[in-house]
Amino acid sequence: MPSAVRHTGRSLQGCEMGVLDTLVPKEVEVQDREGHWHSLRIRPYRTLENKIDGSEASFTAGVLLGYNYQVDRVVLGMETDFNYLGFSDSNTGGLTGEFSDYTTKSSFDANWFGTIRGRLGYAFDNLLIYGTGGLAYGHMSADGKVVQDDAGTLTTWKGSTETTNWGWTVGGGAEYGIDNWSLGLEYLYVDLGSAEWDSNVIDSSQLRGDVDYAFSTLRASVKYRFR
Repeated sequence: MPSAVRHTGRSLQGCEMGVLDTLVPKEVEVQDREGHWHSLRIRPYRTLENKIDGSEASFTAGVLLGYNYQVDRVVLGMETDFNYLGFSDSNTGGLTGEFSDYTTKSSFDANWFGTIRGRLGYAFDNLLIYGTGGLAYGHMSADGKVVQDDAGTLTTWKGSTETTNWGWTVGGGAEYGIDNWSLGLEYLYVDLGSAEWDSNVIDSSQLRGDVDYAFSTLRASVKYRFR
């Protein structure tokens, strides 16, 4: 550990810039307003972008239970559903500039999700057009990895997170009724919040990642109405 150097005021800011330029941690001593000295370790921090963004077709299936109440042509309702999700995605990329010897990889998996929603719609004879929104919950996982290739010597930082989160959902759809049955098509945007994770530590360097659990679904439905 290097010997501590005392800093005050603006000199500390210059020290921080030096750590960012060299990517080498440094230990300094700083003085508080009462004149006391404290040890401070400054570690470099850089942001590496590696986003997963796009669309993917995958199999999904679920069960739904709900109740509707109609006043003239206005339909009010509540629904709850639970769904299997079988999709995952990943992204691998290289960096440029001073990080040209680094590659990054991130992946995302969605296992299942459910919703508890209200519905408000308008009926045109057998056709119902509606909007919907409410609470959502689901199980998601993500991981990230950064690999440095220094003349054939590989150094790997990696970390992951797995969680069941609560969030919100909003969407809309249409249903067409045939006797006690209805056929429908529905779009939902689901946001289950975010999570953070830390990687292993190598030579005082650590990878910290965060993931936003948000996705969209377009699904067909077959419903039976109990009179």
